[in-house]
Amino acid sequence: MKTISLIIIAVLATTFSAAQPALAQRQPAGDRVYRLRITPMAPVRPAMKYRLLPSLLDQTPGNAGQLYMLGATQAPTTDELNNQIDNWLQADLTALPRKEIDDALGDKKLEYCVRFFEKAARREVCHWETTYKTEGFEALLPHLLGMRNGVRVIALRARLQIADGDFAGALHSMQTGMGVAQHLNNEAVLVQQLVSAAMARMMLEDVTEWVGRENAPNLYWALAELPRPFNDITRTLDCERFGLQFSFPALRDLENGITPEQWQSVMKRFPQMLQWDGGKSEIRKAAEMGPAVFAIRLYPQAKKYFIDKGMPKDKVEAMPVQLALARYLVESLQEESDEVLKWSVLPYWQAREQMNAAEQAAQQAQARGEAGPLGWMVASVKTARVRLVVLDRRIASLQCVEGIRAYAATHDGKLPDSLADLVETPAPLDPVTNQPFAYEVKGDTGLLNVPPVGDGLPDRGWKYEITIAK
Repeated sequence: MKTISLIIIAVLATTFSAAQPALAQRQPAGDRVYRLRITPMAPVRPAMKYRLLPSLLDQTPGNAGQLYMLGATQAPTTDELNNQIDNWLQADLTALPRKEIDDALGDKKLEYCVRFFEKAARREVCHWETTYKTEGFEALLPHLLGMRNGVRVIALRARLQIADGDFAGALHSMQTGMGVAQHLNNEAVLVQQLVSAAMARMMLEDVTEWVGRENAPNLYWALAELPRPFNDITRTLDCERFGLQFSFPALRDLENGITPEQWQSVMKRFPQMLQWDGGKSEIRKAAEMGPAVFAIRLYPQAKKYFIDKGMPKDKVEAMPVQLALARYLVESLQEESDEVLKWSVLPYWQAREQMNAAEQAAQQAQARGEAGPLGWMVASVKTARVRLVVLDRRIASLQCVEGIRAYAATHDGKLPDSLADLVETPAPLDPVTNQPFAYEVKGDTGLLNVPPVGDGLPDRGWKYEITIAK
């Protein structure tokens, strides 16, 4: 089994990984450490005054998609500038080279990019009108890179505003960035949701800076209001389930059969799609040799598949060859995919063990030669689900920190002994474990520990070392 998407190899999502703060970079061997000297601060009244997504009152009629597309064309395009912005995003707030940044952000194109994104993030709807359902593996997602680079600019603006104590301006910028990330959930394929999560994580780095600034308003309820999960993967994985049918419309309605001409149209483009296998699979070799060789190689397997499923032998023999082959490709892939993808409908903490076991079983079946002809196309979602749940984890852990700030505001500047003490601003559970986060007090420091997810994945945890500003 290969970790692939019919649109784009999932590893490309690493191109869009969120920049990490300088403090995290100084901790390369272990968990990231955020040292926060917090000002005790209760949530404001009205409680929802501060929000991290544009409110309904701020939204205007219209489709955001076109505005995002326009904004993406004005985003930074050079590696030099994008790398420089990344460096600034990782720098300490007190060490930002203001004049250099102001000169870079003063570029007219970047101003237009930000303006388009600000308007788009506050539109009532967002339809991307991508062509995946009609073009399948040949569909393009031209907006993602420009949007990722544009949000990078917005995140930098928010950092500057936080450094200046301009909390109103910073909130507007963070709403824009989070709004963009939320809109990317719409009509999303998997790689698009990974980009969305990377954007949101970047904006949450700004939230972390906010929390540690003197007299910063408390964002507990703003964090609590964010969607959980922030990225709903259930509908997105339907793109993986039906990728074969989206790529080849003739395979969509096999209940009504498939003509020889329709089968020829499938075989004409089939070898191109099979290039995604990362190697010379048997089915790819057969497809490249033409429809006749393809049928000779796969037709006996197709007949055995249907007989093993309980179909009478005479009915199998009566099925036209092209229909037997088409159904075999679609139905075997659907069956094998669903054994892995069905776990996406459950919360991560509940599905984790079974999901990992299902993926391992699929890999072993492929290695033994027992999987269907397209078994290598079964999408591996373990890594993707971890990337998405880590975003929810970041939101929840920051909500805990803001709950601690609220507690200190009403308890003479003291840290709570336990997260269970946060009654007015309850601490959310860790979405990875569905258990409370690990928290303890040592001296005058509160330690909130978020360990790596594990499962052999190259992820890192993080820690908050919280002290109270006197």
